[in-house]
Amino acid sequence: MTSNQRAAYDAQRQCADTGPLCHAPASNMYFGMTGTVGACCYNRSEAYGQYPQSSVRQLWDSATRKALDAAMRDPDIPLAGGCRLCALPYEAGNFQGMVARAFDSLSAPKPQAMHWLQRIKGRLGRSEPAPVYPRQMDFELSNTCNLECSMCNGYFSSLIREKREKLPPLLSPYDSDFVAQLREFIPHLKRARFYGGEPFLIPIYHEIWDAMIELNPGMEVVITTNGTVLNERVKRVLDRLTGRLVMSIDSRVQATYESIRVGANYAQVMRNVDHFVERLAGKDMLSMAICPMPGNAAEVPELLDWCNRNKVRIYFNVVSQPTGASLRSLSVETLHALARQYDAVDCPRGTALERDNAEVFEGLRLQVRHWAETAVAARERYVPLMKLLRSAEAGGDDLQARVVRRELDLRTRDTASPEDLLSYGDEQSMSRFDFLFAYLRAAGETYLAEQGWTGAEAEVVRQRLAGVETLIRGMDLDPELLVRNVVLSSPCLTVQAVLRHDDASLARMMGTLAARAAQVKVPVVAA
Repeated sequence: MTSNQRAAYDAQRQCADTGPLCHAPASNMYFGMTGTVGACCYNRSEAYGQYPQSSVRQLWDSATRKALDAAMRDPDIPLAGGCRLCALPYEAGNFQGMVARAFDSLSAPKPQAMHWLQRIKGRLGRSEPAPVYPRQMDFELSNTCNLECSMCNGYFSSLIREKREKLPPLLSPYDSDFVAQLREFIPHLKRARFYGGEPFLIPIYHEIWDAMIELNPGMEVVITTNGTVLNERVKRVLDRLTGRLVMSIDSRVQATYESIRVGANYAQVMRNVDHFVERLAGKDMLSMAICPMPGNAAEVPELLDWCNRNKVRIYFNVVSQPTGASLRSLSVETLHALARQYDAVDCPRGTALERDNAEVFEGLRLQVRHWAETAVAARERYVPLMKLLRSAEAGGDDLQARVVRRELDLRTRDTASPEDLLSYGDEQSMSRFDFLFAYLRAAGETYLAEQGWTGAEAEVVRQRLAGVETLIRGMDLDPELLVRNVVLSSPCLTVQAVLRHDDASLARMMGTLAARAAQVKVPVVAA
């Protein structure tokens, strides 16, 4: 995190206190589907705690929340851990794409002002400080959904969980007692945001909306919907609440839309969109949230034009998972072509809404340009690996190609899932040990390509890996545990470790691993 980058970020913020990088820990509570409560929907790893094990008040008063708030004020702490998803657009200068930016409107007065405010309150006779309350709450309480979107998963869609993943339903811990606990907080809220699933299909949301209408009718309520549900109940909700409707519509081209929003009736959704535009757009109460992906990225300028013509605000989600749904998965050539297409867009700036939409689009353009430049740098840096990857793909060696991609992902990205690689053995009906040894051979070829070793030098490495296979087969080890520990690491670093240690050292390391597995009772999977 450079000082210049931070200065550029702070320059475009609209809040009195730019000290914290993000105001979420000081102002927001996010309630996740399984009871996890934290600062925002992106940071799921640094939670305040778990509901109902802790009450809403206990979660807000937690030491974890206060520590995360303090960390946001430390300029030496980078965006890491649970905040990593904000780091991607931050590094690209795509500040509009940062979730953190949305919390600036919730910022309290600067600490100095708060100090004087407390002194004034003290002179007025307040003996104890008033309880502190969040200014916003984010609700993601259920995955009940009627679609199977291509970039989604079963955590967010009950249909995907049932049909695609073949898993039992997620059980929500939230009930009427939860709504009762919220009543203390609702009068102090400036804003509440509702996600799903599909919010209009989630019964407890209607309970919460009723409480908000009763206790804080002027607060802003933001509902993100897939646009498929429009009935009299939804119309009554829109009439009674003050706020904004966010439509998740990734395309207005039928074939593209239906390939992304699987299960939706295109004609019906477009009619619903027209209704929402007529009802809300003129009041600046309607937005469109778009997930730019390889299948719809070229349509983004048309969506921007449609939003401007219909007085709809536009937002772009940075898609990072699954890998194939991210624009980062595009080839260097395709990314550059997309960047050139976006560079050619002349955004109108006549109205305030058009200017805001232009800034949001500029953030996406910067993000695409950054990814294109990063991809070029990675390609130039890892020429031998790219050459091996092309050779493996051309020769139909799928495992070798996956191993090289794994190595490249670990070097060019901050997070890289091993699941694509781990699934290879299942796809080929291989035992875990057979997969492990095939993986080690492919890792060896990856290492040799990077080092540029051939001939006798390369043969020594191959023989050493063959010797390790013999060693492992002679030990009583859990194959599943061994595979996961090996594949989580870099293929090249794994080969380096094998070359650095003799059989006795490797046996001790694997024995230690097996002992730890026994202590935590890791189930043994038959080879």
